[in-house]
Amino acid sequence: MAIKGKTVPSDAFLFTKRERPDFHSRETRLAALRLFEAGVGYVNASVKLGISMNTVRDWSRKYRKGTFEVDVPEKCFYYTKAVKRRIVKLRAKGLTWKELEEATGVSTSTCRKWMREAAEAEAQKEAVTADSVERMTPGLPIVWTGNTKREIKNED
Repeated sequence: MAIKGKTVPSDAFLFTKRERPDFHSRETRLAALRLFEAGVGYVNASVKLGISMNTVRDWSRKYRKGTFEVDVPEKCFYYTKAVKRRIVKLRAKGLTWKELEEATGVSTSTCRKWMREAAEAEAQKEAVTADSVERMTPGLPIVWTGNTKREIKNED
């Protein structure tokens, strides 16, 4: 796939499929719905379903409000770490935010958030504190060269 002269891997969109979290199955949620419709309370329903009373209580509250869904909403699905790494790599290749969104289907705000998180993680890896430098090299003076990076100056 080409976007304005830039080559985007044809499989870029394939890597952006969201995965379903490890929630209770559709069958369990449907059984809970049937129990709520039959007037069974959440304590008895949790025992019959074999799941946490707190979960069934939350479902019961949603049922009474009319917002309980048997199918897990897509907004609860998540992108895998592989998808996030793929977005970071595509952005590093020079794609604009809009091009990333068009190529992968992931919103620009989400892409920006992942890039920010990747940059912060990289900065944490590279950050060296004065204490850790002193522990690694006792007796050598530390020269401050900026806010976070330090270098050790050997006075030989």
